[in-house]
Amino acid sequence: MQKNKLKILLLVPPCIKLYKGMREGAPIFPPLGIAYIAAVLEKNKFNVEIIDSFAENMQWPEIEKKIKESKPDIVGITSTTSTFSEALKIARISKRIFPRVKVVAGGVHVTVLPKQTLEKHPEIDIVAIGESDFSFLETVKALNKGKKLNKVKGLAFRQGKKIFLTEANSRIENLNQLPFPARHLLPNKKYRPPSKTPIKFPFATVITSRGCPNNCVFCASKSIWGRKLFQRSSENVLKEISEIVKSYGIKQIIFIDDTFTINKKRLFKICDGIAKLELIWGCSSRVNTIDEESVKKMKESGCIWMEFGIETGSQKILNLIKKGTTLEQARNAIKLTKKYKIETSAAFMIGNIGETKEDIEKTISFMKELDPDYLSLSILAPYPGTESYELAVKKGFLKVNPELYTQPKHSQPVIELPDITQKELRQYWKRAMKEFYLRPSFILKMLKRAFTSKEEFKKLFRTAKPFSEMVFLKKNKG
Repeated sequence: MQKNKLKILLLVPPCIKLYKGMREGAPIFPPLGIAYIAAVLEKNKFNVEIIDSFAENMQWPEIEKKIKESKPDIVGITSTTSTFSEALKIARISKRIFPRVKVVAGGVHVTVLPKQTLEKHPEIDIVAIGESDFSFLETVKALNKGKKLNKVKGLAFRQGKKIFLTEANSRIENLNQLPFPARHLLPNKKYRPPSKTPIKFPFATVITSRGCPNNCVFCASKSIWGRKLFQRSSENVLKEISEIVKSYGIKQIIFIDDTFTINKKRLFKICDGIAKLELIWGCSSRVNTIDEESVKKMKESGCIWMEFGIETGSQKILNLIKKGTTLEQARNAIKLTKKYKIETSAAFMIGNIGETKEDIEKTISFMKELDPDYLSLSILAPYPGTESYELAVKKGFLKVNPELYTQPKHSQPVIELPDITQKELRQYWKRAMKEFYLRPSFILKMLKRAFTSKEEFKKLFRTAKPFSEMVFLKKNKG
């Protein structure tokens, strides 16, 4: 079968808003979403290219040069709310260079605001709504044959001055039918795990499921994937891992599922397979989905790092944000990971709607009580598509247009609560970080670890530098 004539260029925005210190400590993950789309396109004989301008640390002149060299017929841009303004700039550049190019935007931000996106931004022609692996393919096929888009599910598009939304997409229930991500189109040597994790290169990420049955009010995941969980078989997952180990010499994997540990039987099968490959690996989990048997099995198979979304030290706030967990479950999860010497990162958040200063004090105390290896602390940024966003808008708490959200979340709080100002939220964030990381016991623990190996020393430096820049900066660079 001959290749189709159309050239498709898929782009990841550069996220230039990240100041230098933050970027140096930030993880850089492969964009598996567009890598899956690219794999589907290639399987159907379309000519596709990926530019990951974030991983490549590109500036605008280089991005413009790359677009010129690609000469695309279709430009697909993925973005989050935080990178949407930069996605728009890519769309404008593409249209200026190639006025006839079709620009397709995808990702959670445009998925929840498809009509508004097209109304406000003429540089975008089509919005791919939700899970787009096959709908993007059908869009490309229609454009390739000059057919109308109204029969393609999961789209919003402009026709003249009118905007049309097509029938909603069906979820992909059998994820095994998807080809593996087109990693050969990615700058694989540019990707790195979080600086707080043990690190081996080459590094890769793998996603083994889509959907999340939980209902946290701050999370937009269900806007793309829905709440029904679909999982790849353990055999399919292990086949992908074996292939990337063989092709790219992968030594470390991070599973980027919302909750990797949700199915114990499947987890154990994957652990058994990984153990034979001598990899180190990490994942995100929930404190109510693990037990001692699971943690022991994970450790034996090479698990060296886990992250838990603990969120708060107030049970009242856990209930308000519909986390579905308890403080005692959090205590037990951290206790287990410490027992089996799995490094743990705990994610917390302040500024939740309904939170008081007393609740924030409880969170700061709980962070120190749990004493995880690493802390991730953010200030709530209510994203479109979440209950938090709807409530923040309704109550007038949101102070920044979502299209102007910046990274990192703590540097410019976008929300203000009745009794806690934006300035106070920022001050609480800095105080909490200092109180956690500058405890003598924590510093001593890190120093002892740093002198156990050259890699541990490097890891301490990687985490300490961005931390000091973020916490002690007198002027806000976010």
